[in-house]
Amino acid sequence: MGKTIINFISSYYSISGNENIDVFLFFITGLLAYTLAFKLVEIIFNKMGFYNSKLMSNCHWIIRIGVFVVITVVFKEIFKFIYWVTSFDWWVYLVIFTSVTSFAFAIYYLKKKKPERRVEENTNEGTRNENVEQLVQETRVVYNTSDYCPLCKSKLNRREGPYGHFWGCGNFPKCKYTRKYK
Repeated sequence: MGKTIINFISSYYSISGNENIDVFLFFITGLLAYTLAFKLVEIIFNKMGFYNSKLMSNCHWIIRIGVFVVITVVFKEIFKFIYWVTSFDWWVYLVIFTSVTSFAFAIYYLKKKKPERRVEENTNEGTRNENVEQLVQETRVVYNTSDYCPLCKSKLNRREGPYGHFWGCGNFPKCKYTRKYK
């Protein structure tokens, strides 16, 4: 009976163009439609809170036919797409592959690219040299100090906060020792 129905449907509607493949696809579609319709009817009647076996059976068949039609149309569209993809020459695939790969590398490169640092330069050379010398002296002070944290024995670093400069433990945030900057 089931094979007769499938053969009848495949004589009027073709999915792939091959009768054997169509019979197989209609069989799979029928199984999917049965399973989905059964589950949908169960969900619907559980939500409504009443159970009438005749009404449930009628709803099951209506939903089953609707799901069968939808899945059949989806299979037909999938086979149209497969036919369209396989009808190209080899060079079309090469162009598509190259385009997609180039696009993926461009996106990857743009995400990984680090922003460039911009150094502001003063037009006045004297001011620039003074700033460099002041920075060198501050660096020497930070690294030449022999002060260590009395709590954890880490090196103290010169830092700047909302109330000015201070000495802070190099092991911050584990150690929060600070000392006023002299």
